[in-house]
Amino acid sequence: MQSKHIFKSKSEMNENIFRLCYGDLYIIGRLWIETLKSVLVGANMALIPAVYAAAPAPEPKYPPLMKYKDLPLYQSPHYEYKDHVADKEKCPMAHTPLLQEYLLPSVKTFRMDTQKSMCQIGCGFSNAWQQLKMEMADHERNFKRYMRNPENYTMRITSVVLGTFSGFYLTRKRGVPGKIFGTTLGGLVAGSVSFPDESDRSFREILYRGGKVLIYMYNILCSDDYALEERLSCREDLPPNPPPRKPQCPMK
Repeated sequence: MQSKHIFKSKSEMNENIFRLCYGDLYIIGRLWIETLKSVLVGANMALIPAVYAAAPAPEPKYPPLMKYKDLPLYQSPHYEYKDHVADKEKCPMAHTPLLQEYLLPSVKTFRMDTQKSMCQIGCGFSNAWQQLKMEMADHERNFKRYMRNPENYTMRITSVVLGTFSGFYLTRKRGVPGKIFGTTLGGLVAGSVSFPDESDRSFREILYRGGKVLIYMYNILCSDDYALEERLSCREDLPPNPPPRKPQCPMK
């Protein structure tokens, strides 16, 4: 059978009532004192008491140099400072500057982003330059193929004539040798695009004939007997190789 009594004895009941009344009176009195303090003095009322951390102990300073007569008997400031420095050296962040510790992550991230951006810009320029070179090479190849097409013979002749006239026009204010050189050079440059093989043979022929004329004039003026070797025939000028002949006699 369950008991209906809350307290076991009268003394226990009085003790609990005393504790309850004392605690309530303490809280009410504390609130009243703090309220009067805030009204009369102007202090901030703190219902919950704050606990502040104790101030850290000041670090020992480097003791000045002393003579052995001035050293204290029961103290060793130099050894204490040495022990303090040794304890600080044990910390892994002892030699890391505070400013570097806070700025290094941001600077490292900024440098990585900058290097990545510069790499992307450089790769973009490199790819664009390679693409431009390929397109220019394709245009040059297509232009040469178009200008060397046998069906465009009239245009090829016209380009050679225009190149020759341009060389003459650019050297029109020079002497006769300059005009001859400019006209020939303009025709050869234009012909190297439209008629590469014919221009090459013409250039070789002009050099050969001009060399023979210069040597002939030198021999006349200096009474010498120099001569230029005869020009060898080009492979295109040689006749084709004869077809292989079948053996007449049967092999034994």
